[in-house]
Amino acid sequence: MDGSGAPPAAWPDGGDMANRIRSHDWAATSLGAIETWPSCLKTTISLLLGCGFPMIVLWGEQLTQIYNDGYRDLMGLKHPAGLGQPSRDCWPEVWHINEPIYRRVWAGGTCTFENGHYPIIRSGSLEDAWFTLSYSPLRDEAGRIAGILVTLVETTDRVLADLALRESEARYRALVTAGTSSVYRMSPDWRQMRQLIGQGFLADLAEPCESWADHYILPEDRDAVSAVIAEAIRTRSLFQLEHRVRRADGSVGWTFSRAVPMLGPEGDIVEWFGTASDVTERKLAEASLRESEDRFRAELERQVRERTAELQASRDLLQATMDCSMDMIQVFEAVRDEDGQIVDFRWLLNNHTSESRYGEVRGESLLERNPGVVQEGIFDAFKQVTETGLPSIAERRYDHEQFNGWFFQSAVRLGDGVATTTKEISAWKTAQEEVLRLRDAIAQTALRESEDRFRALASLIPVLLWRSDADGQHNSANEPWLAYTGQTHVQSQGSGWLRAIHPDDRAQVREAFETGREKRHLIEVQLRIRRSDGAYRWFLVRQAPIRDEAGQLTHWIGAAMDIHDLRELQERQAVLVAELQHRTRNLLGVVRSIAHQTMVQTGPTTRFREQFSDRLAALSRVQGLLSRSEQEPITLHTLIQTELDALGTGNFMDRITLGGPPVRLRKASVQTLALALHELATNARQHGALSTEHGRLFVTWRAEAGAGDEERLLLEWVEDGIGRQPGAQGTAPYGYGRELIERAMPYVLDARTRYELGETRLLCSIDMPLGNGWRVRRGA
Repeated sequence: MDGSGAPPAAWPDGGDMANRIRSHDWAATSLGAIETWPSCLKTTISLLLGCGFPMIVLWGEQLTQIYNDGYRDLMGLKHPAGLGQPSRDCWPEVWHINEPIYRRVWAGGTCTFENGHYPIIRSGSLEDAWFTLSYSPLRDEAGRIAGILVTLVETTDRVLADLALRESEARYRALVTAGTSSVYRMSPDWRQMRQLIGQGFLADLAEPCESWADHYILPEDRDAVSAVIAEAIRTRSLFQLEHRVRRADGSVGWTFSRAVPMLGPEGDIVEWFGTASDVTERKLAEASLRESEDRFRAELERQVRERTAELQASRDLLQATMDCSMDMIQVFEAVRDEDGQIVDFRWLLNNHTSESRYGEVRGESLLERNPGVVQEGIFDAFKQVTETGLPSIAERRYDHEQFNGWFFQSAVRLGDGVATTTKEISAWKTAQEEVLRLRDAIAQTALRESEDRFRALASLIPVLLWRSDADGQHNSANEPWLAYTGQTHVQSQGSGWLRAIHPDDRAQVREAFETGREKRHLIEVQLRIRRSDGAYRWFLVRQAPIRDEAGQLTHWIGAAMDIHDLRELQERQAVLVAELQHRTRNLLGVVRSIAHQTMVQTGPTTRFREQFSDRLAALSRVQGLLSRSEQEPITLHTLIQTELDALGTGNFMDRITLGGPPVRLRKASVQTLALALHELATNARQHGALSTEHGRLFVTWRAEAGAGDEERLLLEWVEDGIGRQPGAQGTAPYGYGRELIERAMPYVLDARTRYELGETRLLCSIDMPLGNGWRVRRGA
């Protein structure tokens, strides 16, 4: 009973969660009966229930949960069982995340996590949401940490707005690049030009420059431009001016320049963004009509600029003097009860801006003068700053006492109290809301126009096109697809498009598309697609992933090109190549026969006849390799091995060493190089290392960088133990082989060759260009 004789009200009182807390069986929990709770816990619960933000108290070593109505709405299926339940039992699936945080707070620290992504069940369905979470220690009457207070502030709208802003800016940059006007960025005070995309009208500027006016503005125009810039900075309004400018080619032109200030979160200008249009032609036309008038106007404008600059300087000085005292500055000291708890604050100091609102209030009570500070959380913020020493910065809406509007307030601890700076930002908040509304409207309009253009373009292109979501499910196709397959939009949705694929190709298509989606890379496959009349034609299908600025896959774009006629042409070409090879070999056989008969009639030596026949055989082998070059690339190793095999060197392979990387040869160089290798191999077999019992042959090659971007092949043919007669010289008369290597190859292949013959060793090196595409892909 109190002094009035009325029974005490049941605690806690209030909304749904107050009723649930009051009626909960707390005796069955580690907290014990509610009547036994310490006053510090009850005070915290009262503040929690009266707070508009979602809050939860985790009390005791088991972190027993007590939460308010705001937090209840975020509990989803965990409510109402979560009331009075230990946090670990209620949230076992995230205990590995929460436990380190709780340990840190229990040790006396605080933790804040901004804009965290937490999917929640709201209105019966799962939706994405973003919150800022603050974990603070709660102390008992003895000052020991007895619990944790978790406060949540939902930031979903702001996060989604930021995402939408970035997407809008990306589209805007694309539109700027496609335009004709120059685009520039300036520092807040215009001293530095940060970037200029001249579009051919002005010289591009990629790096920040403080002497930009010397490059682009004529000396006689700089005062006028500077005056307009100064006015725009002062008023934080649109900069707009037509003025002369130094063009990219060095000549003088005219531009119509417009720039808008970009404001930061505190209302300060962080950058200027502008465009400059080329109006030289119009200005020259006007000048030709008003030449005499321009002279008078120039003099008049000069005088006006001088008077304006003087007036502007005076106004700026006056404005600076006034602006320095626009914020309210106040100092408070804490008022504590007998237990040392802060129960009020008392004014110690006010500047004249604050006094213009309050009057003389030094020594007065904050709660008596401005009781609205409790409802708006200002009183709690002052207490937290005083007790923790952590500064507080916040935007607040305050509609109490003599105030009505938005304010930006910062508070820091000063002695046993706080010092605060308060700035009214109502007009800025209104302007910000309008800018955001206009920006969103412009972005939505640009998006709709872009999508309309894409749909129109997709309908005009004869290639079959479609679009799929991130999981590969089709959601749209262009008119050529629908016309070719006979499907409707609805029939092609999801996996319906597969019904137009030939049954024998579907397994391959599914595998290729599943692999591409898993690895998030380009999908390419050849398949048959059924035409509306039932006939199948071959198509080359490619599907590419589309990603956003963060690199996340958003959707796929696919295209199918008809290659049916091309495949038939390639098949016929393969038949023709085989036939041509057959005929070429027959022709070479005829040439060999004619040569043999001629040598019989003219009486050439047997040695000449054998060499001539061997060379024709080598040429025939080369033709065989060339005929298969489209299906099987001609590599240097293949060419060397073919020549050695033709000489029957199988019994000597233990004395032959071949080594080098896979090198694809140009068709133009194969024939000459093959003849040179044939001559070297023949000489080795008849007179060199392979004609003796202990001789060895080493053939090695490598690719090296040449001049510029050129890459070259370096091949070395080395024979050891060639068994030459004593007294043989290091050079020998030119035979056909040396003639080919030292004279023909430098002329035909731009090669650098060396041929050195010693007593027991032969060295031949060939250095020739490789050309592009010499590397052999694995599995090709």
